[in-house]
Amino acid sequence: MLKIAYLSDFPFSIGFGGKEVAMLSYLNYINSCSSGVEIDLMDFFNKDQSFDILHLFGYSNWFYDIVKNLRANTPNIKIVISPTFYYANETKMEIAAFFSRFCILPNFFSYKRFFLENVDMIIVNSKTEKEQIKKLFKISDQKFRVIYNFVNSRFPIFEKDENRDLFLKTYKLEKENYLLNVSFIDERKNTLNLIKAFLEIYPVVKMKLVIIGSFRFRDYKKRKELEVLINDNKDKIVYIPFLERESDLLKSAYLNCRAHLLPSFLETPGLSNLEAAIFKRPILVGECKPVKEYFEEHAIYCNPYDIKSIRNGILKVIEQNSSESLYSMVINKYSEKQAIPGLIKLYKELSN
Repeated sequence: MLKIAYLSDFPFSIGFGGKEVAMLSYLNYINSCSSGVEIDLMDFFNKDQSFDILHLFGYSNWFYDIVKNLRANTPNIKIVISPTFYYANETKMEIAAFFSRFCILPNFFSYKRFFLENVDMIIVNSKTEKEQIKKLFKISDQKFRVIYNFVNSRFPIFEKDENRDLFLKTYKLEKENYLLNVSFIDERKNTLNLIKAFLEIYPVVKMKLVIIGSFRFRDYKKRKELEVLINDNKDKIVYIPFLERESDLLKSAYLNCRAHLLPSFLETPGLSNLEAAIFKRPILVGECKPVKEYFEEHAIYCNPYDIKSIRNGILKVIEQNSSESLYSMVINKYSEKQAIPGLIKLYKELSN
């Protein structure tokens, strides 16, 4: 039995998002099938835990010490990393990466360059991510493998069929008469600009905006501004702090919305976009290379920096009643049926 340990860059109580959901999904899927691979979460305080492969998720600087010590003390253990690394301002990052090579002190790039060079395999979730990491850190192409993010193909199935309208009944909404945003509420997800754009066109669309997610703002002033907008527009905006991912209530929210809106500055590609797509809901997304790699021409794009562009994107996306082409592409390219066998194959390839 091939034993693999998973380690995330932050404790779940501090940072839990799409990367951590993907990690746990890999674990549950692989452990539920007879593949000859067994996965466990790394026990930080168990010095006797044994494994053949350590799979790191994230790119925090403390991975420098982990990789350095593993290479020195247990060189037989293979190391895999899924960095989920992509920056929209490529030019700025390229300039910073270039000058970092002349800095004698440890820095953002030197730490990451070390552990990326010294792991056995880098699993990225887009070709765009691979190309950026190669360019910034001068890593060999042979070290990379691409495994696309995925959504459970059974996600649209309800535990109880009568719950298909549960969200409508719970929040007193009408079918396809509200717009949905499922995500963290923060700067990167661009929630503030989304709300401003929505409020500008509310008299035209006459639909409510439902926002489901937890606050994660670093900028206190922007958080307060957003809270004021939500509180002052409760007749137009429904805010719901958190819903369990696998709950019928969240599934009902996706099923009955008019469209899903996630005009983020950066996504790869946004798990909630995939979840909305598998319910055949049209999606509005922010323009960035990884998102375009995933959704191609099957999504409505907007400039996340421009409120007018977001506003026009909302008007376009509500014209679509459903998105069969988006659903077909997601179910054929971005489900567990593609991702899990591919990941198992990579683990076995590495162990040979």
